[in-house]
Amino acid sequence: MVIDKNNSSDALNKHDLATILEVNGKAIMIQTEVAAQYEEVLSKIDDVYEEKASIKQAVITLDNKLDNKIEVLSDNLKDNQKENVKKLEEIDKKLFKIEILFIGSILGLVAQIVQMFMKK
Repeated sequence: MVIDKNNSSDALNKHDLATILEVNGKAIMIQTEVAAQYEEVLSKIDDVYEEKASIKQAVITLDNKLDNKIEVLSDNLKDNQKENVKKLEEIDKKLFKIEILFIGSILGLVAQIVQMFMKK
């Protein structure tokens, strides 16, 4: 747009220039504030990503510890099962011996009762 300096209606007066400068100054201030807010938001996003990485590492560490504890407990359970199987086998053997002794005692008692009736 070409402004004719001779035409007073086309010419910008000082008040219009001052208003334009004031609006531009406020626009620059707003843009500066927005840029500062963007920087703050980006900083908080970086903090969130760092915290996420920290939490992820903590979860991995806890998962490894849990896996180790599960492995130890599983090994202990297997050992306990083996011990219990051995104990049950020992109990079974002892019960068999007791059954044999009991049957032998009963047979001896039956034999004595038969002898008592045979002598009469």
